[in-house]
Amino acid sequence: MKRKILIICAGVMVTFIMVLMCVGAMAVNPTDVSVSANVAATITLDMPTTVVNFGAGPLAPGAVYNQAIDATVSSNKGWSLDVRKNQDLTGAVSLEVMPSSNLTFTSDSANPRVTQKRTTATEFPAADDYAVQGTRGGAILSTISYSLDVPWELEPDTYTATHTYTATQP
Repeated sequence: MKRKILIICAGVMVTFIMVLMCVGAMAVNPTDVSVSANVAATITLDMPTTVVNFGAGPLAPGAVYNQAIDATVSSNKGWSLDVRKNQDLTGAVSLEVMPSSNLTFTSDSANPRVTQKRTTATEFPAADDYAVQGTRGGAILSTISYSLDVPWELEPDTYTATHTYTATQP
């Protein structure tokens, strides 16, 4: 009987030691993991229409012609869609220059992220100036509306200029 008690006690002791070893092996050992994400300042500009030709046909003097183009800006910072002209509308053959006041633009957007628009007719600038400005967000659509008043005094010709749009983050 003593022997049975001794075997039972030894078995209980071995079980107790094994339980302690298992509990020690399963002890919580916390480790911190540092996570960081370096997000770059990013801005994109999409302008699907890059030609303004007021209908592509001959324009009649004394008439006003209008054409709108869209610009979509995506930016994770405040932004400005700037525009500048390389020259006033200039005749290809005659080299006559159309008065700058005859070609103007306005801008508009239904997106609440647009904070500044050109709501009155504005001449195209020779140096960068804003057409539209806004706060961060994706796919912010704005419309730039061109207006051309063709004067009677202008020599018949094809008049051209280049307008450069640049999306910038301050």
